[in-house]
Amino acid sequence: MIPTAVKLATLHKPLIKFVGNRAALVEILKSHDYSQVKPHPCTFDGLLPGSKDCLSVDQVLSKQLPFKVVPYINKNAAQAVAGDSKYNFPPRGLKPGELESIFQLPRKYQYKPIDEAEMDAINNGGAI
Repeated sequence: MIPTAVKLATLHKPLIKFVGNRAALVEILKSHDYSQVKPHPCTFDGLLPGSKDCLSVDQVLSKQLPFKVVPYINKNAAQAVAGDSKYNFPPRGLKPGELESIFQLPRKYQYKPIDEAEMDAINNGGAI
């Protein structure tokens, strides 16, 4: 191996550090008293997790319909002429408050012209 590759070949060290160990977490979960579980404030009718009224994942998935891919049929394809574009935008007049160009905006909203020094700074990558 190349010496630099040997220096870089180290054991992966995760950046996330967990407090405690897995065995302690299992003990905490086993010692928890699940008889004191209270319903979530947003639930309706005081529904508790794991109660007989809760649906299992298998029950939910059994009622789910399979996903079908339906091909798209363009209803306007028969009306399309060879020279027409896919989208037809009919011309309309401007409504009150609409502008035709950004140059019709008030002066304070228009772009300010770029002077020579700024153009040179842009062309040189920001270095003057």
